Amino acid sequence: MKKTGLLSNCLFIVQTAVRLNPTLLAARIPLVLVNAAQPFIPIVFLRLILNEITMDQDMRRILWYVLSMAAATLAAELISGALGAWSATLTETTLRRMRNRLGEAIMEMPFALVEEPRVRDFISLAKEEAKFSEILDSLASLVTSLLTVIGLVSIIVTVQPLIFLLVLAVVAVRLLADWKNRKLWDKWRPRYEPIMRKVGYFFQVMKNTAYGKEVRLNKLEEWLYEKVNHHSETYIQASTRHNTELQKNNAFAELTVILQESVVYLLLAYRVVFTGMPIGDFSMYMTSINTFSTNVRSIVSAISALLQYGLFAKEFRYCLEQSGNSEQSLLPPGGKLPALSSPLVLEFRRVSFAYPHTERLILKDVSLTLREGESLSIVGMNGAGKTTFVKLLCRLYQPTEGEILLNGINIARIPYSEYLRYLGVVFQDFQLFAFSMRENITLQGSENGNTVEACVEKSGLTEKLASLPQGLETNLSKEFDENGIEFSGGEAQKLALARALYKNAPIMVLDEPTSALDPLAEYEVYHRFHEFVRGKCAVYISHRLSSTRFTDKIAVFSEGRLAEYGNHEELMKIDQGIYAALFRMQAQYYV
Repeated sequence: MKKTGLLSNCLFIVQTAVRLNPTLLAARIPLVLVNAAQPFIPIVFLRLILNEITMDQDMRRILWYVLSMAAATLAAELISGALGAWSATLTETTLRRMRNRLGEAIMEMPFALVEEPRVRDFISLAKEEAKFSEILDSLASLVTSLLTVIGLVSIIVTVQPLIFLLVLAVVAVRLLADWKNRKLWDKWRPRYEPIMRKVGYFFQVMKNTAYGKEVRLNKLEEWLYEKVNHHSETYIQASTRHNTELQKNNAFAELTVILQESVVYLLLAYRVVFTGMPIGDFSMYMTSINTFSTNVRSIVSAISALLQYGLFAKEFRYCLEQSGNSEQSLLPPGGKLPALSSPLVLEFRRVSFAYPHTERLILKDVSLTLREGESLSIVGMNGAGKTTFVKLLCRLYQPTEGEILLNGINIARIPYSEYLRYLGVVFQDFQLFAFSMRENITLQGSENGNTVEACVEKSGLTEKLASLPQGLETNLSKEFDENGIEFSGGEAQKLALARALYKNAPIMVLDEPTSALDPLAEYEVYHRFHEFVRGKCAVYISHRLSSTRFTDKIAVFSEGRLAEYGNHEELMKIDQGIYAALFRMQAQYYV
């Protein structure tokens, strides 16, 4: 993770907020100016009023000063309130857009990053959305206090310049305490997040209906509660120790503030008694110094808060900077790729792969070629590397060694969005969305010329569709629609197949999408799908062998290596062959 300054990270948040909603500044800047000017109203008018009371005693003038102060205060409050309400509305809009931008960035992050636990911690920290508003408020407070302090300096300097040295000394102590506290946050915060992510996970399990049956049938309520309680107590114990250390640092800083105020009172009292300073001037200087001290502490607190929020902003910035990396391609400078014209040829050339931060190779020196119009079954025991093969083909990961070529071009050199147009994939852990059946098939919300009904028919869901009261517009979840339905596992898998059929990409991949079907139903699905993908590159991955009789080639994976390669007849002739043993073991299920 690239190191960036904490304040720089906060400014990145502000820049992002302004870019997403430029109108935010139209309310924030005037609000800062009004808030910076407000402290001067009582400072100026109280001086005039008190001096008039103790010296000239002109009641008409006193009344005028009082009414003027009241009018100025009321005007400032009304303007501040109106700008504050407008700013709050704009801020809420901005925060919503920033949350959306974060979600978009996470979806655009390379899949290899998203799978890493450390990056998932970053994402979890980046979602502390309350910090968005706190960063904006702290920055506004910082600017407001700076403007106020600049104005107060011109008043205070006329009474005693040495007061500045005293205030600066107190500020230095405060900064030291805040610096120590920030170091403690740097130390403790990374320890908190894994704990809280576990607590969040257990709470999600508790309230998620998908876990409801398992929880009730296995009486997991107390077990889950104990886990939540254990991790919560761990967090509380850690934070208690942390807060104790924070309080020690803050105690000495507060003591210096009390000392500063005492010295200022004595100094101004001396000026009143021995030099004849008017009471109104005493009030003005006393209020100015206290306000100056308060605002200096506000500046320190705002900077400290921004530095602390910079830790959060670091994760948010990291997520946004990683977004779109999957779109990058390895084109040579100024180079252009030739058009990928038919017939397509897909080639794995000596590909090996190990997951990030590990050394164990999941795939080892795999080479094979698939031409347009050919179909390939990839079989093997669980853990043999079949799904990893698909992840590499989909560019969810990059090969550790070797390369994957499409028409002789390394797929890493093809812009990702362009490359995806060639792929239609159904994963074994596919997901359905809480949208209509039609949207779950078309995905992009608009039809591309293929009829959804034809894809539904080819996937074997015609009878199911006929039973739905709203047909294709039926929602596939009760999440947002009480009339929505829940598909069974087999029905869901057929719908995922309809989705792949609808995309109609030139390279079709089925990664064990029929595991919820019985062997005969799986055989029928593969039979229909095989008819549809004639003329395309088709890859079937399964630990059951329903697909192998349909395909031109069969690749047998074992411990990450391509152990056997050929068609069904060729592989059945291999003495003590892996494929032959698997097929004979399963042959009783297939026609």
